[in-house]
Amino acid sequence: MSRPPSRQARPPRNPSWQKIPQPVGPSARRRGGGRRSRSRRGWVWALAVAIAALAIYGSYRLLFPGAGLPGPEVGEPVREILYETDGTLDRAWLESRLALPAGARLPELDIFALRERLQEDPQVRAATVRRRFPDALQVTVEERVPVARLVVREGAERKVLLVGRDGVVYEGRGLSGQRTGTLPFLTGVRLRATGQGRYEPLEGFREITDLLDTARAAYPGIAATWRIVDLSGFSPGREDPYSTVRVHSTVVRDVLFALGDYRGQLQRLRDILDVVQTEEVDGLERVDLRFGESVPVVVARERAG
Repeated sequence: MSRPPSRQARPPRNPSWQKIPQPVGPSARRRGGGRRSRSRRGWVWALAVAIAALAIYGSYRLLFPGAGLPGPEVGEPVREILYETDGTLDRAWLESRLALPAGARLPELDIFALRERLQEDPQVRAATVRRRFPDALQVTVEERVPVARLVVREGAERKVLLVGRDGVVYEGRGLSGQRTGTLPFLTGVRLRATGQGRYEPLEGFREITDLLDTARAAYPGIAATWRIVDLSGFSPGREDPYSTVRVHSTVVRDVLFALGDYRGQLQRLRDILDVVQTEEVDGLERVDLRFGESVPVVVARERAG
């Protein structure tokens, strides 16, 4: 007995698209993953830019602690100047040098130009100018320390000027004779005028400062007797073996120093002065310390009995 032919299943007339298999191939997965990867990279770049901006702002605040973000206070005029100095330049000098216009507003000031204006005065070694919001300007001045005096003639007038450790010549405003009266005078100096009563720094003067500092630190009693430092035989730099510094003191008329080894030369000078005092020798004329351990030339007159 034969079987009737089987009927094939017919698809429904209105199939739902949700029931149709939709396989996802590798390319589709890659497209979706690529979008997510680009999104993550975008967030990473945004975060890196934000961190860099914060780092730049933090560095700015460290370098300029008085500065702030723009706000309603940045347009304030300067109402106060906070001033500090380690010397004698007073507030009247400061205001004259700054020469701020009336009603000057703090953010409009060029603090670097103001600093240069202060440092143009040869008595000023260094200066700092900072904004202190909302309305203050902070100024700090470091003044030069004089180590010697110098007499110059300006027309018919003789003027005593001071010489700093770096050889800068300046007037010494506010310094009294009591503070500078013990400094030795310089002679044999070749000054070069630059105009307006100013002079170029003395070339190679650090060498003289080393001698004076060593004497004052190690042998203050000897340094206190020095009255004149003669630089007529001085050549800047130690290349010249004949470069000489001649000192006139109240104890010895002439003491000749070579450049370098000032402590050793001063030690020999002290030994000679000790012998002179022990032997009661009066009127010591000359001590030459330029030849190392060789016996210096000492010319003296024995005290009359």
